[in-house]
Amino acid sequence: PPLYQNSVQPNVLLLLDTSGSMTFGPENDVTTYGDGTKPVSYNFPSPQFYYGQDLDGNNNDPQGPYNYHADLKYIPQSEINLITSQQGSEALAWLGGTHPNDDPPEGYSRYKYPNDSRLYKMKLVLNEIFSDQQLIFGLRIALATYDQTYLSSGIGADWYGFWCRRTTYPYQYRETQNLHYGTGGARALLRVNFDSTDNSSHLSNILQWFDGREEEGNPELRGQGGTPLAASIYGVKAAGSSGNYSWDATQDSAVKFFKGVDAIQWRCQYNWLIVLTDGEDTDIGDPVEAAKRLYQERIRASRDNGWSLPIRTLVIGLIDPDEMESLAVTLNQMADVGWDGQVGEADPSDPGPGAFFATDIHSLLAHFRKIFKIIQTSQTTGGAPMVSPARTEAGESSIYVASFLPQESSQWKGHLYQYYVDEVEGLSDDPEWDASDSLKTLGPDGRNICTIDWAGAASPKAQGLGNGSNFVVFSTSAFLEDEVTGSGEYVLSSGFLAKFIDWVRGSDVWNEEPISSSRFMFADVYHGGVTEVGVPRANYPSQAYAAFAADHAGRKKILYLQGNAGLLHAIDPEDEGKEEWAFIPPNVLGNGRLLGLKANFANDGTVELINDVPSVPRYLLDGPLVAEDVLLQGEWRTVLTGCLGYGGQGIYALDVTDPDEPVFLWAVENNVVSPDGS
Repeated sequence: PPLYQNSVQPNVLLLLDTSGSMTFGPENDVTTYGDGTKPVSYNFPSPQFYYGQDLDGNNNDPQGPYNYHADLKYIPQSEINLITSQQGSEALAWLGGTHPNDDPPEGYSRYKYPNDSRLYKMKLVLNEIFSDQQLIFGLRIALATYDQTYLSSGIGADWYGFWCRRTTYPYQYRETQNLHYGTGGARALLRVNFDSTDNSSHLSNILQWFDGREEEGNPELRGQGGTPLAASIYGVKAAGSSGNYSWDATQDSAVKFFKGVDAIQWRCQYNWLIVLTDGEDTDIGDPVEAAKRLYQERIRASRDNGWSLPIRTLVIGLIDPDEMESLAVTLNQMADVGWDGQVGEADPSDPGPGAFFATDIHSLLAHFRKIFKIIQTSQTTGGAPMVSPARTEAGESSIYVASFLPQESSQWKGHLYQYYVDEVEGLSDDPEWDASDSLKTLGPDGRNICTIDWAGAASPKAQGLGNGSNFVVFSTSAFLEDEVTGSGEYVLSSGFLAKFIDWVRGSDVWNEEPISSSRFMFADVYHGGVTEVGVPRANYPSQAYAAFAADHAGRKKILYLQGNAGLLHAIDPEDEGKEEWAFIPPNVLGNGRLLGLKANFANDGTVELINDVPSVPRYLLDGPLVAEDVLLQGEWRTVLTGCLGYGGQGIYALDVTDPDEPVFLWAVENNVVSPDGS
């Protein structure tokens, strides 16, 4: 829509540790001899087994949260048969054993992939992160690792081994496995170049590196080689044999990748390097100086020829900082200078997050989520923080902050955060909840989206609301064709209408996000209003009002907000921002406004429906909201009034005296066509 220029997607380079020590367990230097993935046969005379050994039976519960990669849990019976025939039945003892909660699908055994190596856990977390569209949407991501040399015929790798039985002495031993990847040099290797995560093929190209399968055309991350940390961030060239070196931005490294063709496109584009490592630098260069040099590097943007913004470095260490104090200091120093190019805080109002440390799945996943939240926050925009009104005592300690990410050919992606304000410590660093996360958890089928059936087609009443509510359900089971099409003004097939309604509810019927069955459901709250309604607290000198306030002294607090998806949301701020119900006002549902999200309207009155991935971002509910206790026909009620704002000259009103039994009161459409009302 007008009034806002589209944002530029940030660049994010993910630099992953693929040294041989990634086959070790996360909390010690005990090797697992593998990475918990499937056997590989291509270009080998016999299958190579990369399972490694399962060392910890405490995390073998298949129902445990994040114990297993989605594609690497139960081992197919066909693989068990292969292991038995090739390595001997004793090799099965290396695999993840049985558990009381086992329930393998047909064709799968009760054995599970060994899940204890650092590399397995990293792949599990990356698969979770890149399967979460809310975290990675709107980013230009590239993938790099430490350098490795591809060898078609393979090479024996001491890091990888598997139990084997043979006919000569010793009859049982650990057999070294061959890899297609050999030790590389003091440099990085770009696996996948920069492109938008909005591009499903690009996302697939990234996901295939940690899906557990290595086949022709489907590569996989392996642990092989050393840890050239500094040289992978900013190129290093050795000078003689005495350990001397010089910095060289033309060497394969993060700085070279950011300087690549069309990598940094615009001067206003944010640029990020995420480094994940599990050990000290084993090659030449100083990683702290490398992060500082990367930040200070001046790069010309390819599209507008301006100087780029600095490249900030975020650091994750797969270590226990108390056990590896020296490395922890180094990683913290990298995070420090990588944030603003200086030792210490250059800007006290913008302190860096420091290095993140993880020795288990939960902390690693939490750190990755926080990092991507930091990156996403850098590109979003929004209005001023909204302080919870003093209508409720509890509300006085909350602040709501809306932000959004503009999109060119899809719906803007919004967030609404609640922050807690403590009288002593002030504003919390992290939000209590994000309404977009809560909607994702609820899912399209769990939402109670309602509207009003003014065409008289007897649509089903909304479920979960009181009998006094006149809301009807907004779903494919409702009879809402006249409402959606403007009483037949626009002709829709029944198939398109059903898809459109499901899409509005949040289902990904047009495959916008191939990795998920639901799309990003929370739209932008741009100029839209937000208000909180709790117990009645006005000071009217009226006995009737005093009785009204007493009758509703236990009323549940609800946060009402409206956005440009055309929905008014009723959110419970004390239940992690859960959406209780949502309402589409008739001003939005009618006149083709809501339909306009998936249609192009021509000046001659013709309509082109968009039965494909793109949609049209429009202003729908983009005005203020106000809630007041008012006297209606001699009775005190709480009335919520909303304006369409930039979405049109409409106003609507709901009776929200009982938030579980909302009542639509009226809606009007004014014919105001100019700011002065003429």
